[in-house]
Amino acid sequence: MGNDPQWDPVTLEVFRNLFYSAAEEMGVTLCRTSFSPNIKERRDYSCAVFAGDGSMVAQGEHMPVHLGSMPLSVKAAIEHVPMGPGDVVIVNDPFCGGTHLPDITLVQPVYLGSDDAPTFYVANRAHHSDVGGITPGSMPLSNSIYQEGADLLRGQSGASLRRGRHHAGIDAAVELHLPRGNPDPPVAPRTPRCRAKGRHGSHSGKRAHTG
Repeated sequence: MGNDPQWDPVTLEVFRNLFYSAAEEMGVTLCRTSFSPNIKERRDYSCAVFAGDGSMVAQGEHMPVHLGSMPLSVKAAIEHVPMGPGDVVIVNDPFCGGTHLPDITLVQPVYLGSDDAPTFYVANRAHHSDVGGITPGSMPLSNSIYQEGADLLRGQSGASLRRGRHHAGIDAAVELHLPRGNPDPPVAPRTPRCRAKGRHGSHSGKRAHTG
């Protein structure tokens, strides 16, 4: 890359900041629109931009434990679930790049123009207070992952939205695993998280065309 004139240091730094700012703006939008104190007050979330092959392009200055494993979740989403425009895949499986089940990752493809394959993927991960399991909070002393709560990639189709519409099967599966009266179901915080990705996925595309 050092011998390629189109990747001179100035151009590289400009694009690094363009994509970094997209990830940072995703985090700002997510924090401001969230209902959950885990996101709005504790700031337990992370956002990043990925290339079409699932490799990380840029990340916000968020939770290192999230960002270090998120590329594996994005690649797992690409491998497990066929995605098209408007689709969002929901992943929390620790064996597919997740941290623990309450940390739920949303992955969305970004298409530029008439491209048949995604040019980018945008993703965010945030902690949710309860995803079921044998104890409130979904962090029990357990000897099986199934005692900790709902595994949303293995247990279902994995698609949270199809062409921008909520997947009723995923909503039902999440609700089924939750204790009654849960004040912070994963279904509710998911809406602002999709909004954050949708807005800044389009921004990433515009910035890519700028070059």
